[in-house]
Amino acid sequence: MPVYDEFKEEREEIKNADFKTKLSYFWDYYKFHTLGGLFVIIVLSIFIYERITAKDTVLNVALCNTITGDSPTVQEEFPKYAGINTKKEKISLDDSYAIDLEGTSQASVYSMQKLTAYVSASELDMMVGSVDVISYYAYQDDFMELDKVLPKEDRERPEGQLFYIDKAVVEECQQALSEMKDTEEIEKPDPFKPELMKEPVCVGIVLDQEKPPLSTSFYVTNAEEGAVFAVLYNAPHTDMCRKFMEYMIN
Repeated sequence: MPVYDEFKEEREEIKNADFKTKLSYFWDYYKFHTLGGLFVIIVLSIFIYERITAKDTVLNVALCNTITGDSPTVQEEFPKYAGINTKKEKISLDDSYAIDLEGTSQASVYSMQKLTAYVSASELDMMVGSVDVISYYAYQDDFMELDKVLPKEDRERPEGQLFYIDKAVVEECQQALSEMKDTEEIEKPDPFKPELMKEPVCVGIVLDQEKPPLSTSFYVTNAEEGAVFAVLYNAPHTDMCRKFMEYMIN
């Protein structure tokens, strides 16, 4: 019997068959097409859903070596303070950064690489960490001068609550790096004694971790002097950085 006649006869049998037989026939011959089509539909649905429900990040903060509570106050209260539309916008307080300046653990190497990538891409607004961690990045010239972020009244802090770097030492470090030299041998002045610096520049505020809202939000480990807040030199949301600092101060 010719192939066409066989095919025609089979079609006639299927046409007159019961529903179960038709379904079995369809699955045998079209299951891969059906599964492929379903896969495409699912992927497109997920993509569309994520695009529709995605929220814009209006503040991205790197919390270095911190312990965060299950329900930090700042996550709940700061959006209200800053007038953030939480249906369309969000803040990111990323506590995944585990930086050990003395060691070479995998977690520390990954954290430093991640931090460098985010800063290079201008996707990070602020860093919060201990004096030694913030100092390490400050002398790479990674932070904005505080007078470009906070108004004068908020920069008039008691002694020990402002974090300074010596711009002359920053330039010395930059020169050493350009010559492929180690910067660890370069002496870094006390960040709380600007009077001993050649070119003092304030790049951060230091907050007592025992006082709210910081005490009810997160805790920076190995930070006896307090938690240092600094704004990245290329922060995309400087206005929100100002509001965040004002909230944490007041």
